[in-house]
Amino acid sequence: MIDNLSVLFNPRKSSPPDGWKIVRIGDHAKLVAGGTPSTRVQEYWDNGNVLWMRSGDVHKKRIFDVEGRITKKGLDNSSATFLPIDSILVALAGQGKTRGTVAVNKVELSTNQSVAAIIPKIGLDHEFLYYNLDARYELLRKLSTGDGGRGGLNLKILRNIWCVLPPLPEQRKIAGILSTWDEVIAKTAQLIAALQERKKGLMQHLLTGAVRFPGYVQSDEMQETKFGDIPVDWNTARIEQVAETLFSNVDKKTDPDEVPVRLCNYMDVFKNLFIINDLQFMEASANQREIDKFTLLKDDVIITKDSEVAEEIAEATVVSEELRNVICGYHLAILRPKRKVFDGTFLMYLLHYPPVQNQFARLANGITRFGLTIDSVNHALVVFPSLPEQKKIASVLKSCDKEMTLFQLKLGMFQQQKKDLMQRLLTGEIRVKPERFPSKS
Repeated sequence: MIDNLSVLFNPRKSSPPDGWKIVRIGDHAKLVAGGTPSTRVQEYWDNGNVLWMRSGDVHKKRIFDVEGRITKKGLDNSSATFLPIDSILVALAGQGKTRGTVAVNKVELSTNQSVAAIIPKIGLDHEFLYYNLDARYELLRKLSTGDGGRGGLNLKILRNIWCVLPPLPEQRKIAGILSTWDEVIAKTAQLIAALQERKKGLMQHLLTGAVRFPGYVQSDEMQETKFGDIPVDWNTARIEQVAETLFSNVDKKTDPDEVPVRLCNYMDVFKNLFIINDLQFMEASANQREIDKFTLLKDDVIITKDSEVAEEIAEATVVSEELRNVICGYHLAILRPKRKVFDGTFLMYLLHYPPVQNQFARLANGITRFGLTIDSVNHALVVFPSLPEQKKIASVLKSCDKEMTLFQLKLGMFQQQKKDLMQRLLTGEIRVKPERFPSKS
């Protein structure tokens, strides 16, 4: 049995499982690179109907369409190649995480020179090869790394990659199992996207009073505000009228002469809608004055007051339960609602509503780093209904978020399970019985 996917590159260090063999990809597939027609010749591009893939398209994984187009004449007068369906496409270069990413085309297409195609020969299942290379993404990147980590892959490197190959029926069975996991992952991701759209629609309607719950409506008339029309029985106010604003100056340092505390920092706010005790807060220290002033209370809303990007100003979270010894850190502001006027969870959601949040980006000062002043926060406007209606709206949106969180956890679980399964199936740690009459490839 092969111990780890990483050793699949070197047959001298491992012996294959019974009935498997170790081969070079180049001995079992044809490899070609793409090309780009001359951009100086318009007839190679204008009104083109030949799909032409760029390296960034590999992130789609299953390629059914791409934006790029060239003409048949452009294809014939360049090194681009028209590729058959089910070629394995590898990004040779590209920004970010692109290099080393693997995809498979489900339509005939061509590619630019930053994408290589591996066209399996008889005896090598394209789906098995796709999963095999997809599982070795990090290793592909290591093979391609040059000076400063900016190297690229090439056809020679790909041809000489070792691959542990089971018999064809077993290849197909392994690929079929992994494709089932991909379907579950894709459907879960689609469901999360649908829930996100539902929440977006709910916020649009509930936070403006366009849709209201029975028992709270005092009038059907509307009034005009800078955020659009809202019910006449709703209010408009500056933040200073509904909450106390506190700018924290507690840093991440630990001083032996100070009191140990747990610090809620910038990323805790940026990544979480709800601050709870179970978060992994940073260990720090603070003096008694800072503890008295910046200890977080249930229903406190925390916002980012500084950022390198103006659009990330006023990202909001809410303290949803009593915390133990947690204080607000630097670059953050506490908005402490007046309890008889404003609900903290409603305020948090309101600050995520784009027309409200965008005013903070406009109010932020700076060129390379943006920041809010306490006056700019206090003078920002909010719209709101009665406290009972706020709580009702907040409970609906929170339920929506809880449902999304559940499916996001499931998605992460499915992805990890697939990763573990790939490791075991592709190394022969788990053997599968192929179908008695495997389908033809």
